[in-house]
Parts: sequence; structure tokens; C-alpha cells
Amino acid sequence: MQRTPITFYPGPAKIYPQIAQFWYEAYQEGILSINHRSSEFEQIYQKVVVGFRQKLNLPSNYHLFFVSSATECWQIIAQSYKNLAFLHFFCGSFGEKWYKVSQQIPDRQASETDFVCWGFNQPLSLEILKNYKKIPQLIAFCQNETANGTCVSFEIIAHVHQKFPEALIALDLTSSLGGVSIDWQHTDIAFASVQKCLGLPAGLAVLICSPKAIEKAQVLGQRNYYNNILNLYENAQKWQTTHTPNVMNIFLLSKVLEILPNILQTQAMLEVRATDLYNFFETHPLFQPLITAKSNRSATVIAITALQEKNIEKSRILAKSQNIILGKGYGGLKNSTFRIANFPQIDAQEIALLKDFFANFS
Repeated sequence: MQRTPITFYPGPAKIYPQIAQFWYEAYQEGILSINHRSSEFEQIYQKVVVGFRQKLNLPSNYHLFFVSSATECWQIIAQSYKNLAFLHFFCGSFGEKWYKVSQQIPDRQASETDFVCWGFNQPLSLEILKNYKKIPQLIAFCQNETANGTCVSFEIIAHVHQKFPEALIALDLTSSLGGVSIDWQHTDIAFASVQKCLGLPAGLAVLICSPKAIEKAQVLGQRNYYNNILNLYENAQKWQTTHTPNVMNIFLLSKVLEILPNILQTQAMLEVRATDLYNFFETHPLFQPLITAKSNRSATVIAITALQEKNIEKSRILAKSQNIILGKGYGGLKNSTFRIANFPQIDAQEIALLKDFFANFS
């Protein structure tokens, strides 16, 4: 029997190996058939929230909702807060896509959706806002850009928040939630799909709101769209959802949270491993990290380029023949990069095999 490939694709990514056991447990206990308005489901929902508070340090007064994907969250936020002036920060494809979704909401003026964009190897500085005269009411960051392996530090986010203290801070955490400790003090809205650092199958996302975000949604009163923040919040008060959710994945999330260490421990491990991988490729004769500005480097998604572009495709094909799956580049970087997921469910032995493959690549 062929062994399971070792995948470094940054989403959908490798799942936690315990998922098979949890899946069988769900089947045995009838979880696959429970009603989403039942007390059994409500208990699972509560377990997830408890897990987020204990393992991801989510504040006790923050609210967690279930939706289908991080992409859906872009639309929910844009619709629920459409009367606010948005300012998007991005340096990659997914951040730009979020900006365009916000811009295209009906009845929303283009002037109400602004952006700050910088090169992925250009360190982000508050100088970029020196001549910015507008007062944004919702500031959106793609905190970890899966497309090119960059991140925005929470220090920068905090500084921007201090400059605009009345604004809501919204973070796309799709490839960092579960791998990076979140500065909740400077986060009002956060969301992520579960198929990356949380190590689950695709098909579920969490959307998190601070009390300030809920209060602002209540003042605005936007209910023209079904999956609005208010509808999600009101259902969550009963430990229910606005729709028939992915009950199986919510159950799996509750079980994965039980086995995880605290996020501070996970983050420390991933940072050490990321530093090791960046150092490895910096000294490689054929490959190098795409992100040379160290302050911009993601710890969870590592983008690699080659001195000769032909070696990108060659490495992916040869790796696959050895049962190692590298993540393709994305968007305009599709042919010139590959991406390595440095997610917590990937173990040290798999990282060693990856390094051994590239040490012998020629």
C-alpha cells in the first residue's frame, strides 16, 4: 500500500493524525446525524468556545460564530458594516481580494473603501500613514498573507490602532490562527478557515467579534443580508447557528482543541522551526526565501524562489515522486515560487525529510 504523501501545501493542509480517531468517535456516537438545534450540538459549540479561551487565549467577553469559509467572512463584514469607512492594509493577493469584496458591496461608495499597499519586501512602517488625512472606521489587515508568505506584526497593528482608536480592527487570520498568538487587545473582528493551522478538513470557518464590534453592528442595524453579524450573534446566544452548519467539522474542532497545548507554546515551536527553514534556504545554492525583509516574514507560510525558475517546477515534480507535496506558488508568483506550510500538525520528522530532499537536490 502506498504511504500517505507528506504534504506541505498551505491549505487545505495536513490534518492532525488524531482526526481519524475523532471521526470514528463521531460516527459511533451518532454525531453525524444530530440536529443542529439540539442540546447535543449546543454542547459541542460550547466546548469549542471553551477550547478557544483555554488554548488560544480568547477573552471571555468575545463571541465566536461558525460560517463556511474565510472568504464568506469578507462579505459578512463588508455587508454588516457597510456604512463605515474602510481602510485595508495588504501586500498580497488575498488581502487585495478582501479589499475588492469590500469595495463591491451594493450601495457602498468607492470612496468609503480605501487601501494601503506596499511591496512584500518593503518593511511596513507607520510612515506610510504620515500624509493620510481620512479617519477610517474599520481597519482591515490580512495579518498573514498565504499567497506570498508575509505577515503584519501585532506591534504594527497596535500602533495603527493607537493612531485610530475609535476604529474597529479586523484581521484575516486564515493562515495564522492556531499557529500564532493573537493580540486580542487590538483585535475586534477576526476570522480563519480551519484547514490550515487548525489542522482540520476544509469546509468551516470561525468568525470572532469583540464587544465593541457587536455594539457597532447593533448601532448600524444592518439586517439586509441573512448571514449578518447581528443574526450570527443572536443565534450564538443560544449556542446555535444561522444555518445548518458543518457539524462534523465543529465536533472535530472541539476535539482538536482538547489535545493542543497553549498557543504560546505552539508559537514558540513554530518560530524556532521557521528560523531554521529560512536559514537553511538562505544558504542553499539553488533556492532562497522570497521574503528578504525579515520583519515581513511569516512563521507559518514560507515562500521560496529559485535562482533559476526552472528549478521551481523541477523541485515540485521530483518531490512528488518521493511522496512530498510542495505548495504551488499563488497568483503572479505561481511559476516562480513554491510555498511550505509550517503548521503545528506537521511534525519534526517531516521537516527533516523536507530538508534532506533539498539538501540532495541538484
